[in-house]
Amino acid sequence: MAPPSTLLKSHSSSKERPQEQALPEILYIPGGGFTSGSANWIAKFPDQWIQKTQGQVVFVMNGYRVNVFGFPNAIGLTDQKPGLLDQIKTVEWARDKIAAFGGNPKRITLWGQPAGGASSNVYGDACLEDAIVSILISDSESANLRSSPEIQHSNFTPLASLVGCGDLEAKLELSKIIESSLRP
Repeated sequence: MAPPSTLLKSHSSSKERPQEQALPEILYIPGGGFTSGSANWIAKFPDQWIQKTQGQVVFVMNGYRVNVFGFPNAIGLTDQKPGLLDQIKTVEWARDKIAAFGGNPKRITLWGQPAGGASSNVYGDACLEDAIVSILISDSESANLRSSPEIQHSNFTPLASLVGCGDLEAKLELSKIIESSLRP
């Protein structure tokens, strides 16, 4: 996995400010049905909105693994969602580094659209004890990330077979697929 700082884009017209002047931050999670989309996705909404804020907010675009690499849906790995872990790491990065961009780490809003909206709901449920963000905005989706029974495991196992790992246990299959995706 790439370090969180390479997975996101940050837009701010200001540099580090005194705490009392620090700007609020919006950390945006783009959609794409957990199968596509990224911080560079042409269909994302926020660019026009960012321009309208006129430098009164620090905006961070969250990138995360998608498809079988972020949400493998593999037999034996039903609870493994590395894409969600990527999103949590970006929230932690923002808390730790946003002051360098003029932002206030105590005024982070997590905003997501379609799949990103579901992610912001999941974050709110999963991180109640140690919430870093102060506001959650969820556009377009619920937090139900379960696959329907007829499509469970429909992508991961065929992909594992294509790279010569179809007969391995699920955890070994996942590690082999990730390993092969990292090769030059």
